[in-house]
Amino acid sequence: MTAIVGISNGKRALLGADSETLSGAATVSEATSKLWTWGKIIVGGSGEGPALQAVQYGVTLGNARPPKDPDALTRWLHSIVLPKARAAVDSLPDSDSTWDILIGVHGQIRELDSSGYVLNPSHDYHAIGIGADAACGALFATSQIKNQRARALGALTAAADRNIGVSAPFTFLET
Repeated sequence: MTAIVGISNGKRALLGADSETLSGAATVSEATSKLWTWGKIIVGGSGEGPALQAVQYGVTLGNARPPKDPDALTRWLHSIVLPKARAAVDSLPDSDSTWDILIGVHGQIRELDSSGYVLNPSHDYHAIGIGADAACGALFATSQIKNQRARALGALTAAADRNIGVSAPFTFLET
């Protein structure tokens, strides 16, 4: 029940998220954002609530600094961040939860998932969650628009229009 979008322009990254979540059998607008920061890294999460909170609050990077080189960043995320995220989720009583996180740093976007994969998208945008397909379609269609926030808002609005599990209000973080 999520749509997280990420847009990069090589210098800055922007993430946007909807606010809908499940509470038992009811859908509710979540008071806390699906977006957070780890120092200068912006992060958005999709998946089961306990797993996402374990990732959000259980991962500490200390003085670890993400490299700017695209290949080095992917390696760093795979060798430093991903093991910490998986360990945080593994500490839960039900550690079979699935999750995806979208990361923005140094004007780049990456997806990390619970299976252990780090994706470096081939476009300047990416999306995760149930609304990802509609959001990516909207981001593709608006690729000529330079305003990242306007593109993200349009993508989240499209995702909300096409998916009952995505709704406003939307929140944004930018590097």
